[in-house]
Amino acid sequence: MEEYTAAMDSLSLHYTEILEQIFLQTGGRELAESAVCELKEKCRRAAWDSAGSKARFTLKKASLQLDFACCYRLHYQNYGAWEIFQRAVDILKGIAYFEAEGFSGIPDSLAQALHSGDHSKNCFTFPGCVKVQSMKLYKNHRIDIKFHTEEHARKFVEEYLGTVPPY
Repeated sequence: MEEYTAAMDSLSLHYTEILEQIFLQTGGRELAESAVCELKEKCRRAAWDSAGSKARFTLKKASLQLDFACCYRLHYQNYGAWEIFQRAVDILKGIAYFEAEGFSGIPDSLAQALHSGDHSKNCFTFPGCVKVQSMKLYKNHRIDIKFHTEEHARKFVEEYLGTVPPY
């Protein structure tokens, strides 16, 4: 512990070194811009299989269907719960950003669906949202996310999921 304390006391950091590291980590972008790019990349990786050749989603009019995105588990005493897989949560975070046009101001109804833990219901409506309308989970592991318009659905897919394989 004494060695560690002595090493920390003698450590010299200059703010320009720290700024240089931040610049390198963000690829020269501002932090907010870097966060958005990282969010979109996470959505894109979640939307395509690991080889990057097959989409795990389908767009049908104003409805986005995510394959292998959830499951229903029957627990003790016939208590069942819905679980949203992490890759679907990543896409939902992108939808929340798309809806709020930022990292703040996400409607509570949408924020409640963002966790991957157990959910007691399989239908979610998003009052107060102007782009995304509802979400439904199915026992065949599919999630349907309905947007208010086809244009919103198409724009989300183009900007966040991509229309061609990422790799």
